[in-house]
Amino acid sequence: MANPLSTSPRAPGPVCLLATLSLFGCSTVRVAKREGTSRTCVVMAGRGQNGLANVGALRALQRASIPVDCVVGTDMGALAGGLYASAPGENVRDRFLRFVRTYDAQSSREGVRTQAEDARVVMGVFTALPLGGVGGAAQQALSGATGAVVQAAMTDPLDHGRFVRALNLFVDGRTLEDLPVPLITQVRLPTPEGLGVEPRSGGKLSEAVGSSVPHPWVFHPTGDVGTAPEPAPPTAAACQLFPGSSLVVVNLTGQPLQVSGALACPVLEVKVPGFRPRIEDAFEPREIFDQAVGIGDDATERALDAQQWTLPEVTAEPVQG
Repeated sequence: MANPLSTSPRAPGPVCLLATLSLFGCSTVRVAKREGTSRTCVVMAGRGQNGLANVGALRALQRASIPVDCVVGTDMGALAGGLYASAPGENVRDRFLRFVRTYDAQSSREGVRTQAEDARVVMGVFTALPLGGVGGAAQQALSGATGAVVQAAMTDPLDHGRFVRALNLFVDGRTLEDLPVPLITQVRLPTPEGLGVEPRSGGKLSEAVGSSVPHPWVFHPTGDVGTAPEPAPPTAAACQLFPGSSLVVVNLTGQPLQVSGALACPVLEVKVPGFRPRIEDAFEPREIFDQAVGIGDDATERALDAQQWTLPEVTAEPVQG
């Protein structure tokens, strides 16, 4: 369908991208807004390694100098969106890597503290032992305390609470209400019918993202999120939350984009192919990160070039995401 694009007053004129960033040379900056709409919203979802493609999508929009007026995200889309919305002027790829380093540093601090506390427990048991030797309850206490230290050393470095604490530290405790770019996350909540989803538009950014990201598997190079399908991007929710918007929707599902009701917002769909790490990179998190980000970046470039604005297919079934 024909969709003339507006020439937003916020969009700059012709630019020439550095050869190290683009192969297209000098070009006119593209826009991602339908004529007659008031703003551009980016809509994202995705799990684990696939979800890293959202970082690439945002990076492509930044490089094309396309203003993003709002973000709606689920799962990894909430994390990538939160890091972008809290500092839209920073390179989102570099910002994501800085957050991972913050998480690693938080893990080190908490791990050292935990092992020190367990070591004090062991020393306490030693000082309480009778001079005649170890036996009975004292032996059991020593065995249990020593086991705690060993267990601390073997503890999986992934921890959801630590993930939320590290994110809160990284964004300086910011709330959704004071972000430069409005962000709404989709939060999973138990309901009598099962697991439901509702939007969160207030409170701490770290908690809103943490409630949407089930667990921080993204930091594990070989993490497996099971056989559950990729969550659909919350397209209909974004249109309801930000009516009158043009939606740039990052679709990682490998399926046609669908919504469960009529949609009044035009959509520019970014179709991201499924991502599977190369075997030789299985234990190289940075290589996996760069691959996934590159795939999202390339898919967004293609969508911006094509400028095929559509209305998604309406389905009678509820669409999760």
